[in-house]
Amino acid sequence: MKKNFVIALASVPLGAIFLCSCASGQFSNAALYPVPQSETREVVDKPWGVKVIYKDLSGHPLRIEKRGGPDDTLLPGICTIQFNYGTNGALATKQYLNSAGQLTCNTNGYAITKYAYPVDSTGQPVVEETFFDENQQPVATKSGFAMMTCTENKDGRVNTAHFSDFQSRPAPSTWFGVSNVVDVQYFYLQGVTPIVCGVFRDASGNILDRKQMKGLTAETSVETETDPTYDAPAHSAGSHHH
Repeated sequence: MKKNFVIALASVPLGAIFLCSCASGQFSNAALYPVPQSETREVVDKPWGVKVIYKDLSGHPLRIEKRGGPDDTLLPGICTIQFNYGTNGALATKQYLNSAGQLTCNTNGYAITKYAYPVDSTGQPVVEETFFDENQQPVATKSGFAMMTCTENKDGRVNTAHFSDFQSRPAPSTWFGVSNVVDVQYFYLQGVTPIVCGVFRDASGNILDRKQMKGLTAETSVETETDPTYDAPAHSAGSHHH
């Protein structure tokens, strides 16, 4: 799979992520926070301060920080999202941290997302996301599911998402404001800007709704990465890979 598949969707949420390349923001105290030679830094202005995105030299996100105040310090609450990769280059975990560097549950009830990349019964590579609290114990998200399994289309974008419980049984969940969702089929429309639409189905395969998802592709939904709300699947970041 392509390395960007996992990263792209959950932020946007399903809140990332293809991290957008943005113009430099105002980071007046940047000299206080030197960047290692193995990383790059992007700064994006926000009403609350700045969002600071660190990437490796290949462009893969390493961490996202929320900073503000006179010294551009880390803001209270969840202020860092840390991305960790396996030896094969695939995204392995995503962690939500407070200003003390401690794991902290986000508004959807989890502090860690773990990624696995099995092959399904048809030979299709999939991305499995499971969720854990600050004590690294498995939890169900506030949306309802404990595991999200995604497939990708030929363009490397999320094709389907399936929600299940700890025993891999269908878990009716709330997704983009639609209740009792177990499966989502994604469609990508080209306009002035790319648009993502979805067909939402229940456990019996009945269509619950068809709707546009905020007018954003998963790849551009990075805002949920700094204000976590699980509105979209995360892509795989590996080319094992997602």
